[in-house]
Amino acid sequence: MSKSAKRDDRQIVWAYSKDLRERLVAFVKAGHSRAEAAKVFEVSYFSAKKWIKWYEEGRSLESIKPSGPEPILSVQEREQLAAWVHEKPDRTLNDYCELIAQHFGKTMCPSAVDSTLHKLGFTYKKSPGTPPSRIARTSRRNAASINVASDFEDVG
Repeated sequence: MSKSAKRDDRQIVWAYSKDLRERLVAFVKAGHSRAEAAKVFEVSYFSAKKWIKWYEEGRSLESIKPSGPEPILSVQEREQLAAWVHEKPDRTLNDYCELIAQHFGKTMCPSAVDSTLHKLGFTYKKSPGTPPSRIARTSRRNAASINVASDFEDVG
């Protein structure tokens, strides 16, 4: 049915509107079953059951704030971090940790910076213009004609 976006600094969490919850409760109070209400309002039976229980206990039908720790960096600080990555993408995670400490006065470990960069959409993939690594064979086409054993026979 209709879901409204609830914006949080960490991510967008989709929550059912208070209006929908109230209409579902009124539908059940009018004599319909919870299962029927769940089908009519296109929500799970568990959600319908939970909202009815909340109503019966006198609790608010407002959505609950998502749990979890607050982000270390504010929205503006994350935007600055993204600008630093665009400015010089060769920096290491430790370099970003140092920049964050110097500019924001906050301590972050490299894995936290990595997680933040991943949430911002950054990856470690090479750009299309970067040539492939020459450490390993890049083609299997000529692999059958290469005799690896002959390279080691004359070692004396």
